[in-house]
Order: sequence, then C-alpha cells, then structure tokens
Amino acid sequence: GFLHRLFLEDTPAARAFQQGNGTVYMFLGVPDSSSVLYQREWEEMERRFPEKFKVFYALSREQKTATGERMYVQHRMEQVADVLYSALKDKHAHMYVCGLKSMLPGVTGVLEREAERRGDGWEGVYKLLKKNKQWHVEVY
Repeated sequence: GFLHRLFLEDTPAARAFQQGNGTVYMFLGVPDSSSVLYQREWEEMERRFPEKFKVFYALSREQKTATGERMYVQHRMEQVADVLYSALKDKHAHMYVCGLKSMLPGVTGVLEREAERRGDGWEGVYKLLKKNKQWHVEVY
C-alpha cells in the first residue's frame, strides 16, 4: 500500500518525503498481537526512519492502561496528544481514522481535551480541519 511505497520502495515520492518535513504517526488497535497485520513492515519502517514513522499498538486483550483498563487507540494517542494536536493545528497535518464507528468518540475526545487544555475551542478547530480537508474518516 501507500506506506510501503513511501518507506520501503525507492520512488520519487518516497525520496521527497524522506528528505522533507512530516512524520507518520500510526495507531493500530487490535485485540491481540496475533491480529497485527504487516507488523514486520511497520517495524522495519520505524527502524529505518525513526524520525519519519512511528507506530503505536493498542492490544486491547493484552495491554492495560495505568488505571487497569483495556488499551485502546485513544489511550495510545493520549501519550502524544500534544504532538498530534500541534501537527494538525499548526502544521496542516492530516488525520485519517478508519475502523469501527464506536472508536471515533474516543479518538476525537483526545484531540478535544488537548484543545481545551490549550484554551482553543475544539468545535472551531474541528470545523477548520474539515474545511481544509485535513480530517478523513472511514468508519463502519
């Protein structure tokens, strides 16, 4: 797919991205480690390009939060919420959310709390992200 071409193949787009700005933060939520697809590729990308690609696994049946809850994507996002929010608001990054519809409130909640922490109105930021076509959602 796209990430494979961007990090593991020698293409003009890959060379441009690898030499330019930007980092891919990928949060992958699955029940357990046996459900992680393409794990070798993700870890190879992160090993070869540690400043450009970061992968976070949320393994809900194997990992727990500090409070003993099951680990979900939003918990991993909270670990770098400041970086994600800054990238979206200040650097015109893009957010792609794909998965179960039930995960969307948790994901947006992380960004909403970070906006509030900074004194920003989340609704305005959210509308701007959508207007600028930085917010991409495919849930089912």
